[in-house]
Amino acid sequence: GTRIQVMYLGKMVEGGKIEDVFYNPTHPYTKALLSARPTFDPGSISNRVILEGDVPSPINPPSGCAFHPRCYEIGSHVGCDVNNPTKVDLGNDHYMMCAPLSEEKKSYKGMEYISD
Repeated sequence: GTRIQVMYLGKMVEGGKIEDVFYNPTHPYTKALLSARPTFDPGSISNRVILEGDVPSPINPPSGCAFHPRCYEIGSHVGCDVNNPTKVDLGNDHYMMCAPLSEEKKSYKGMEYISD
């Protein structure tokens, strides 16, 4: 299938086959981006993700994950503000870049952190 890459401030945050990324987005930015798609069904319920704060400067991006100042999952991960994101294998050649999960959140299944 055709592949897609989602970027934030010039860095890849999620990638995989179109159907995997569109129908099972995992990175918080991808979820927010896809939730902003217009719908042509006036009866559909919108689960729009509204991001807080301003987009950081791409010239002087924040340390660690560039998305961390706006991330609504910030408490679920360790070191977002200081460590560069790690590639997380979601299976079926679908992956995202994210900080390791905190001890309390390691119960998520299907996520394997791999080093390059």
